[in-house]
Amino acid sequence: VMSNLGHLLKTSSWNVNGINAYIKRKMVINYLGSKKSEIVPLHLTPSDSWKLRGNWIGQVIQNLHKSKSRGVAILFEIRDEEGQILILVLLHNNQRIAHANIYTPNTVNTAFFITLQTLFAGVQVLPLIIGGDFNQILDPLLDRSVPERLSRPPPDRLALLPLRTRIDMFLVSKILVNSVQSCNIGVRAITDHAPVDFLLFWELGVARRGRWRLNSSLLHSYERKEEVRLAINEFFYLNTGTVESDTTLWEAAKAFCRGRCMAMASRVCKEKLHRMKELEGRLVCQQEAKRNIHATKSAQGDLIIDQHKIN
Repeated sequence: VMSNLGHLLKTSSWNVNGINAYIKRKMVINYLGSKKSEIVPLHLTPSDSWKLRGNWIGQVIQNLHKSKSRGVAILFEIRDEEGQILILVLLHNNQRIAHANIYTPNTVNTAFFITLQTLFAGVQVLPLIIGGDFNQILDPLLDRSVPERLSRPPPDRLALLPLRTRIDMFLVSKILVNSVQSCNIGVRAITDHAPVDFLLFWELGVARRGRWRLNSSLLHSYERKEEVRLAINEFFYLNTGTVESDTTLWEAAKAFCRGRCMAMASRVCKEKLHRMKELEGRLVCQQEAKRNIHATKSAQGDLIIDQHKIN
């Protein structure tokens, strides 16, 4: 294919069924590398994206399937040397929207911001949501709780300890500001950063309800299995003989069991969320105590225990 600039673009398409096997996958990737193709659409790809790696492969975009009989991927020779910017243009409710994921270098890098500005110029006509770790603060007075520790010279290791700085955030286009419902900073439990939860109101059409499926995890608990068994026995005790057809009774029993299981699943989910909120609340209090230089060892021990429970 010849472009207007006179650059040859070589692409190869291949059905690669069976490349879950390491030897065959290695042979396929090496063979494609020898063909010097810049864009390679593949069909029947493995379900794990990390398997499609090679010295010549710069980027991989996949549409995966839970079975090995489906799945497509496109391999690109072009490589992003930094690997810190990802911008997607999505179609949501028949509306195109751009979503960017940014990891800003923690060093002074003017070239990065020039590149970022150039990329954003290509999607400036779209509603834009930017999330990421910016390694920058918006307001020094609000975002640094103990700035005096920065001025302490080494080897004072305390200068490297609990400094609260909001560098993970969401930025949105002006057109989306009034649609933002909430944006909250979670608790720091699993990694050294706290998650940021962002909720945007987007008017949706009435979606078609899918088929109900039993949440089999409900039956892993003996108490819940016993609850279901007693409910079924009670239903048949009260309703046997009230209808002429056993088929009608059986269909009604299935609907009854589905309703009880849905109610049980909702109750279990609420209980789990309640326990999670309790743990998060305790974590917040314990993290505040840990930030105090006079925090006791027992408070730090309780913090570690609750972090382990969330993990």
